[in-house]
Amino acid sequence: RYEPNHPLLNKTVRFEWLDINYKPRVLFGHVGAVARKEDGAYNSVIYTKVSRVSLRNNNVRENPLNGRIKEEEQFDESLAWGGALNFKRHFNAAPDLGNYDYMDNEIFDWIVPDMVTSEIITDVSRRKVPRLTIQVRGFSLTFTAKKSTIKNAGYGVFVTCTPIFDGSGDIFRLKDGELVDLGLYAPLRCEDRKLADLFLMKNFVLESKPEVYSFSSPHDTEQFDITDDVSGECHEWARERIPMYVNECDADKVHPTMHAHNDPEGHIHYLFGHKHTKKPLELPKDVEMEVFVNYGPDYEEVRVRLGYSFLNDEGEVNRLQEKMKLGPMDCLTSITQTFDIYSINENIDFFSRHLSRFLAINNNKILHHILAVCLLLRHRAKMVQGEKIMLAEVRRGSDKIISSILGCNGTREMQEYEKIGEEEQLIREVIKILFLHYPHVSKHSVDHFLDGLSFVREV
Repeated sequence: RYEPNHPLLNKTVRFEWLDINYKPRVLFGHVGAVARKEDGAYNSVIYTKVSRVSLRNNNVRENPLNGRIKEEEQFDESLAWGGALNFKRHFNAAPDLGNYDYMDNEIFDWIVPDMVTSEIITDVSRRKVPRLTIQVRGFSLTFTAKKSTIKNAGYGVFVTCTPIFDGSGDIFRLKDGELVDLGLYAPLRCEDRKLADLFLMKNFVLESKPEVYSFSSPHDTEQFDITDDVSGECHEWARERIPMYVNECDADKVHPTMHAHNDPEGHIHYLFGHKHTKKPLELPKDVEMEVFVNYGPDYEEVRVRLGYSFLNDEGEVNRLQEKMKLGPMDCLTSITQTFDIYSINENIDFFSRHLSRFLAINNNKILHHILAVCLLLRHRAKMVQGEKIMLAEVRRGSDKIISSILGCNGTREMQEYEKIGEEEQLIREVIKILFLHYPHVSKHSVDHFLDGLSFVREV
């Protein structure tokens, strides 16, 4: 239901955020439509062409991540309010925004600090950790990674504030909905933006380690992944930035003071402040406070896999545990039923590029997973349509990976596989042995999966 008299309609909005180097980026637009849905209002914001072209040209010169700006975007009312107020604040404009009040309206006012300094320091345990200092509203805020107040949680992030000048006062304050940008969480490298089908296989091979640090992209076919492609641990670039050290809290018990949000280019940022709590954030000078984030309900399956949950419903926790038992089978089924030639090629290219590292680690369980995945990828490639050149590349790449794993791993298991000449028999044996690692997957399910494969007899 459209609202032709909404105070935001046709108002100019300004969005500002930090890039990977902590430099500000700016985008202008106007609210082209306001509609009310059952779960709240959403706004259609049309970005100006000059503003979009300027950012795109800047990407080509300075930003290898090449964020993609849409011509038009829909998001909730709170962010549109923030964009209108941002424009008003920077240009001393006075648009009629109706009876607006911070405490009576949900708002998302994205604030960029006046200055940002990022550095690596040595902590008391002689470990290299990041420290981020920002200047905003007359205060210097320092965010440091150190041992968390949560038991067995490893490192967390703590913030302290110091007045910059006498008139700053003794307490740093942010109104509810005012959120200060601390920079990018992801992507930090071009390869952090992964095809969703590729991330699915990487996560499967590395036993769900990468998903702990991953975020969904606004693009359905992509996933943001800040982990090393072979170890599954956070990569070096991520470890040099504050966001990955922030621990999670139960939002029903503690107000999060960090929030993950996409900028207009689709990248994930961490923002400091209170959001939709009806309470301001107040930080007295020289008082240290640990900051926390909440990843929302979609992260619950990861929590359960890690051994904890924020759910109060034991039955729902049990349901998630049962669902996770089917995860390995669901991954392999995705290959055989949904992967197109592009997804197959991306996966083969990924495992080919990292093959030497995987072989050097010589983890039999991981190599067994890769072997199973690549056998099924090669099998699937025979069943789908695609360019002959790409199909040939897939076949060559998969053959090399499979033969390298079979020939390099000295276990009796792999030696027995190497004796099998027929592809169908090899797939059956590898899959059956693979699922011995997953005792909760029944033999009937494995047999049903294998019986569902169609094997093309090559002439």
